[in-house]
Amino acid sequence: MRKYHGTVIHRCKDSIGNIEVVDDGHTRSLHFGNAVRQSAMDPSRPQHLVLSYTRAMMGSLLFIPSPRKVLLIGLGSGSLANFLLHHFPHCIIEAVELRELVVKLAHDYFLLPEDRRLIIHVADGVGFVQRMAAVAAASYDLILIDAYDSAGMDERTGERLFIQYCYALLATEGILAINLWGRDQPNFNRVRRTLQ
Repeated sequence: MRKYHGTVIHRCKDSIGNIEVVDDGHTRSLHFGNAVRQSAMDPSRPQHLVLSYTRAMMGSLLFIPSPRKVLLIGLGSGSLANFLLHHFPHCIIEAVELRELVVKLAHDYFLLPEDRRLIIHVADGVGFVQRMAAVAAASYDLILIDAYDSAGMDERTGERLFIQYCYALLATEGILAINLWGRDQPNFNRVRRTLQ
């Protein structure tokens, strides 16, 4: 079935909503029931970052050129994880994804490998960060926040308290990068002020 910009090759639903995998012959995209691409990959080069916002987030590597430990809040298709696994063989990546079906699809349709360096937690990302910060359980070189649903950014990831929890989990020279894509200008401005 043709939809959005390609052919729907898989459709499923969980308690949160619809999930679709769309292939246009060059890229494969993850959708949450609407035309917005949650993430995308090139099946011939799964380690390549297709979407510009993922490349922008990896601008963090200018400051941390050899990350040892990375936390991803929001796995999606696993494009950031695939990139990090490919380019940084000594890096440990922890990913937190709310939806178990999304994790399954990342492995089944987006070539996310089973790898001992990739630890995936099926959990709420905000709660995960809060619990980890409460026990000072980790120190990450990079924390990359890409927590979206069909309606947009998880607003809790822009709250001051969440940012403070992330800060507590960063290594001394660590970097936090947040995907702020969206049309909600007031929310963007609020999060930007919080980060400042």
